Amino acid sequence: MPRRKRNIVISLAMLAGIASTGASSAWLWHRHDETTALQAELASTIVALEQATGYTGFIHNFKNAVLRPLEPAYLDLARADFTAANAAIDRLEQMARAEGITLTLHTYRSTLQRYRDNIEALTGFHYDSTTIDQADAMARLPDGAARTNLDHLTQRLTQHLEDEARPLRQGLLASLSAMLVLITLLLREQSYNARMREQHVVFETQKHLLEVERRYRRELSDSLAHVRQVNREQAEISYAISHDLKSPANTAAMLVGALREDLDGTLKEEPAELLDDLDTTLRRMSTLVEDLLSYTRALDSDLPRAEVALDTMVDDVLAMLRAEIHASGAKVQRRSLPSFSANPPQIRNLVQNLLQNALKFRRPDIPPLIEIFQVEAEPGRVAFAVRDNGIGIPEDQQEKIFGLFGRLQRRDEYEGSGLGLPISLRIAHAHGGNIAVTSTPGQGTTFTVTLKAT
Repeated sequence: MPRRKRNIVISLAMLAGIASTGASSAWLWHRHDETTALQAELASTIVALEQATGYTGFIHNFKNAVLRPLEPAYLDLARADFTAANAAIDRLEQMARAEGITLTLHTYRSTLQRYRDNIEALTGFHYDSTTIDQADAMARLPDGAARTNLDHLTQRLTQHLEDEARPLRQGLLASLSAMLVLITLLLREQSYNARMREQHVVFETQKHLLEVERRYRRELSDSLAHVRQVNREQAEISYAISHDLKSPANTAAMLVGALREDLDGTLKEEPAELLDDLDTTLRRMSTLVEDLLSYTRALDSDLPRAEVALDTMVDDVLAMLRAEIHASGAKVQRRSLPSFSANPPQIRNLVQNLLQNALKFRRPDIPPLIEIFQVEAEPGRVAFAVRDNGIGIPEDQQEKIFGLFGRLQRRDEYEGSGLGLPISLRIAHAHGGNIAVTSTPGQGTTFTVTLKAT
C-alpha cells in the first residue's frame, strides 16, 4: 500500500476510534451526572426530613401549639412540618423503588402519625407551668425503631447509588483515557506525516539542486577543458612563432658581430652608430622572444610539480642578481619563507621578475631597500611578499602593469619587454593563486603573491 494511502487509512481509523470513545464518554458522563444528581437529591431529602421532624420543626411547633393555645400560628407551622415530612418520606420511598429497593419507611411514617395524634389530642387542654412536663411525657413516643427504619433505607439507597456511580466513574475515566491516547496517537501521526512531507520536500529540493550542481559541474568541466585546449593551442602557436623568430634574430646578431669585426677600424662614425643601434635592436628582440616563450610556458597549468623551498630558491636568484645588487647598492632584508608544492622553474621565474623589478624601478636619490617575507594566508594556501622603496605606482595605473606590454615608463628610461609582471601573474594563476599590489608613488611598492599550498 502506498505510504500516502496508508497514512489516510490510519488517520481515518483513529478518527473513528476517537468518535466511538467520545460517544461512550458522553453516555457515561450523562449517566454519571444522573447518579450524582440522585445522590445530591437523596442527601437534600434526608436533610429536609430531619429539619421537618426535628426539635426545631414538627415536634417543637406542636409543643408550642399545646402550651400556647392563644398563638394558633404554631399549630399551622406544626401541621406544615408534618406535611413536609410526609412528602420527604414519599420521595425517599419513590427513589428506593426506582432503584429496585423494596424497603419502605412504614415504621417511620406510623411513628410520626402517632406522634401527631397524641399531640392533637392534647391541643384542647390548658396547661400551666407545673403540668408542662406531664404534657411532654404524654406526647412522647419511643422512636428507636423509626430511626432504625430510616437509617436502614437511606444506607441501602446511598450504597446502591455509590455502587452505580463507581463503575460509571471508572468507565468514564477509561473512556476519556482511551480517547486521549487516540488523540495523542493521531496528533503524533499527523506530526510524523508533516515531518515526512517536509523531509520529502527537502529531499526533492536537494535532489533538484544536486542535479543542477552536477549539470553545472559538467558544463564547467567542459568549459575548463575547452579553455585548456585553447590555451594549449595558443601556447603551441606562440611557442612556434617565438622559436621561429629567435633563430633569425640570433643569426642576425651574429652577422652584425661578424660584420663589425671585419670592418673594425674602417667604419666611419655614422655607420658604426647604425651597427650599434642594429645590435641593440636585435638584443632587445631576442629578449622579447625569450619573454614571449616564458609567457607561453606560464599558460600551462599542467607542468610537473615538486617541493619548493622558497628560502633556497631566493638564495639562487639573489646569487644570479649579485652584480645588479652590487651596482645599485641595494640592501636585501629577508625573513623565513615557506615551502610548498609547485613547478620550480615557474616559481623561480616569478621570484626573479619581482626582484628585478624592485632593482630596476628604484629612486635615483637613495639605494634600493628590498624586503622578502612570508605573510598570513587562508588554510590550504601560502603567501609571501616583495616590498621595495622604489618609485611606486599610481593607483589608477596598478591594473595596467599586469597587461601584456603594460609599461608605465618610456623604453629609454627603463629597459625591458613589459612582460615580466604579466608572466608572474600567469604563473600565480597556474598555481591557483594571484598577485596583489599596494603602492604609494615616491615611497615604494609591495607585491603579495598567494598560491595553493599543494
